[in-house]
Amino acid sequence: MSPLLIRLLIACALQSETSPKFEVATVKPVAPGGGANRAISTPKGRFVGFGTLANLVEYAWSLQSYQVTGGPNWVSSELFEVTGKYEASEDLRKVRPMLQTLLKERFQLEVRQESKQFPVYFLVQGKKGARMLPADPSSIGNITLGPNLFRGHVGLLQLAHALAGPLHRPVLDHTELKGAYAIDLYWADEKSDGPSVFNAVQEQLGLKLEPGRAPIDLLVITRATHPTPN
Repeated sequence: MSPLLIRLLIACALQSETSPKFEVATVKPVAPGGGANRAISTPKGRFVGFGTLANLVEYAWSLQSYQVTGGPNWVSSELFEVTGKYEASEDLRKVRPMLQTLLKERFQLEVRQESKQFPVYFLVQGKKGARMLPADPSSIGNITLGPNLFRGHVGLLQLAHALAGPLHRPVLDHTELKGAYAIDLYWADEKSDGPSVFNAVQEQLGLKLEPGRAPIDLLVITRATHPTPN
């Protein structure tokens, strides 16, 4: 059983009075065209989430979009604004479990886990080895994302997760490279001249994307209702 599924099963088993909760929380439907498709921020002591229920589930369980499936059609189309207040001294890592509790309570959310074979890309080292400098210790964790840009001082797992978006397919880190690196990656879109994401990864980082298949953990929404009033 994968580590992700183990974590999810434990989380579901611990749904009880001990589940972490926001001190105060609101959930508001947003009219179509009322803002960006997705935005998440966690200023000190406050969570602000804007997006579909599927977007909020992705953040709450630390998943990629392709890992969330099921539920009625509206979970991927209707927009909501969710806010939550918590003690500023609380560990930021508790925000996601707090959001899980909120979604379960207000949306009557129920989920189950499963694993399924998917087409994937494996991120591996190129024939001549990786060409990346070690990350600046003071900048580890910093990430800048753009439509055709990834810049950050992170581990290869974070890079793989970021590449899954433009490639529309899971990317798994098989580089066996540990630690964090200074990564500056740019590729051109289909309408522009310049390297494809595949060529950019190879030319700029000394890595390679190889197609394959692998089991991917999924979170299936088995029940969801429109949120209860505040």
